[in-house]
Amino acid sequence: MQRIRKTVVVAAAVSALALAGAAPAAAASTGQSAAPAGAGSVTAVCTYRITGDGVRFWTQPGSGTVLGLFYVGDTVTGDPNNVSGGYRFVYSGKHGRSGWVSTGYTSRVGLCAE
Repeated sequence: MQRIRKTVVVAAAVSALALAGAAPAAAASTGQSAAPAGAGSVTAVCTYRITGDGVRFWTQPGSGTVLGLFYVGDTVTGDPNNVSGGYRFVYSGKHGRSGWVSTGYTSRVGLCAE
């Protein structure tokens, strides 16, 4: 249980940094998606559960390159206010990067950390 908690805390911290744009140079050098321009400061970090199978993980809101797929029960983290055109900007530990997922296939889990 302690290992799972530590993993969630690390994923949330990485997500907060990515969403705040703290690591755009690192993301660019590895080819990963950086935080979108104008993302602003992170107000909270929430965990979301994916509610569908084969849900696409995008480089841009609903377009660009598909980074991977999510399945029911996968979890991601993100700022609840970072939404564009029905897509949420999140960090996926499964894929090891940030990107966009449809809000229609995400369900918030518990309270958000501020």
